[in-house]
Amino acid sequence: MTESFETTVQIRAQDFDPMGHVNHVAYGAYREQARERYFRAVLDKGLADDLNTVTVSSSIDHHQPITAEHERVTVRIRPGELGETSIPLEYEICADGAVAAAGEMTQVVYSRSNQESVPIPDEWRQQIRADAATASTSGPTSGEKGRCTDD
Repeated sequence: MTESFETTVQIRAQDFDPMGHVNHVAYGAYREQARERYFRAVLDKGLADDLNTVTVSSSIDHHQPITAEHERVTVRIRPGELGETSIPLEYEICADGAVAAAGEMTQVVYSRSNQESVPIPDEWRQQIRADAATASTSGPTSGEKGRCTDD
């Protein structure tokens, strides 16, 4: 994955199931923390603030377990091809340099007052594209490029 954003998320004790693996629900929480940080870094807007988006699709494929020996994971996010109203994001959740899970999520820009999707603001579109272009030549927005690849 050519990433445009990378962040580290701390694993919490309650994330583990009785088998000593991170429960599948926690992967979504890691992705959400990374998505919040991504939008703050790229658009200077947070999910709970004035970023009016809704999730319309989400998928995750688990490749290997994250176990109790891990203290943190790295989440990498890369925007896909922007639609008229949609912002697709691809992500990887990595532990010890290996992809533990990968997936996709699509956000739609949403008007709360009209309760319908609206076009991505031009400023957002430009910022997301600029960040993705910069990342492809210089690496992630945040953090160091690690060993985590899906090859």
